[in-house]
Amino acid sequence: MSGINFINENEYSRPLRFAKQETKQLKTKIMTPKEKANQLVGTFIDYVPDVENYKEIQKNCALICVSEILNDTLNPLVFEAESDFFKYWEQVEYEINLL
Repeated sequence: MSGINFINENEYSRPLRFAKQETKQLKTKIMTPKEKANQLVGTFIDYVPDVENYKEIQKNCALICVSEILNDTLNPLVFEAESDFFKYWEQVEYEINLL
């Protein structure tokens, strides 16, 4: 043997069935980058004071979030700059700047 330990299917079948049920219940529509940008900016509406430039403050908060995601070098999805994940969040950042 090569030293690889295989998991006994019966040992983990119950959690796998539960995970499959959860996945079926959590089917959600994947947002376009523009939709995600609007959602992120809108998230901060309750946290930004009612001042003249409140929309810019909301945008800056959302951009900070996206920047944290893109700069997370420990995340293997982000580490590869050509990944779909990375490109998606770059597009979200672009859409936030357009708002």
